[in-house]
Amino acid sequence: MLPVPDEVHVWSLPVHGDGPQPGAGLWQLLDAGERVRAARFRFDRHRGQFIAAHGLKRLMLSWLGAGRAASLRFRAGPQGKPALAAEPGGGPDLHFNLTHTDGLVACAVVLGRPVGLDAEPLDRPVELGVAERFFAPAELAWLRSLPEAERARGFLRLWTLKESWLKAVGVGLHLPLRDVAVRVAPPGVELSAILPYRAADWRLQELGFGSAHLGALAVPAAVGDRVLQQGFLSVEDLMAVA
Repeated sequence: MLPVPDEVHVWSLPVHGDGPQPGAGLWQLLDAGERVRAARFRFDRHRGQFIAAHGLKRLMLSWLGAGRAASLRFRAGPQGKPALAAEPGGGPDLHFNLTHTDGLVACAVVLGRPVGLDAEPLDRPVELGVAERFFAPAELAWLRSLPEAERARGFLRLWTLKESWLKAVGVGLHLPLRDVAVRVAPPGVELSAILPYRAADWRLQELGFGSAHLGALAVPAAVGDRVLQQGFLSVEDLMAVA
């Protein structure tokens, strides 16, 4: 199927144990470069997350009309953000973003617009001192206003919102993080005047990924608020649908 411009598609897949490893299944969809990158991981669980994320990406883009999953080619954008390579004869202008973390991989796809996605496990150890280094004053004030028992989750909510916007604009962690202030209620972003972006041009949204993970999505404000989430239970379920 082809997505419409005001829809965001988000697919997710749990990664149990070490996840998929070199061999059959999702591994067979990866190109030579992706296999080389997968082989560089020291730990099996990180390799499994990579294989699961990039296999999910290929199956999702294929299902949305980009072409055969194993034949898709990718390029680096101006700031290194991965993008679909143009194919002879054209094809849908699909933009995507991946996230992978302990226990989960996910991919967001939008037609014709940039997108950013981030997810974190709720049991991730959180050092609140990190907030002092990387959070804007407004973010710190909101975090400190929470009861102590809620601050770890509050940190993750802020972090995923901030990371999703940074990934949407394609700069990752290269911008001064204290110049990007996200808010939780309602989700949004406020930007320092030194940055070449307008906060009003972006929409942020929190996402749920079951009981063990939370996440966030960032898209241009012109994109509608319809988010179609599909959570798969296993690699087998994913490959059967896609």
